[in-house]
Amino acid sequence: MRILITSVLMLFSVYGGSAFAEGGLCATEQCEKAQNIPNLPSDVKMFVEQRDGCDHFRGEPWPEADNQESKERREFILRKIRELCTGTDGRLTDLRKKYGDSRVLGELLNEYEDQVELK
Repeated sequence: MRILITSVLMLFSVYGGSAFAEGGLCATEQCEKAQNIPNLPSDVKMFVEQRDGCDHFRGEPWPEADNQESKERREFILRKIRELCTGTDGRLTDLRKKYGDSRVLGELLNEYEDQVELK
């Protein structure tokens, strides 16, 4: 069981949007919508990739048990949230300003929550 959990953790540790670049699976509807936008600007694509990973880990179930596996999982989730969510609030604001005249990009970016970073 521990090997399985370790393998899953290793798989998720490399997660961070690379599936988007390859047209793979997305964790959020916004990412799926972005994949269908032709000529998506690279800065928007990078934001979507990072925020998709951020939102994925924000939605992970929080292990309540006091055992070592649960403690390690909680630490892993928090580490990934800090890694993937940090900076996205400001980038979202900047992208909304930059692409405010684009209906398609505006609709995509307006579906994201304004503040998700840990304080």
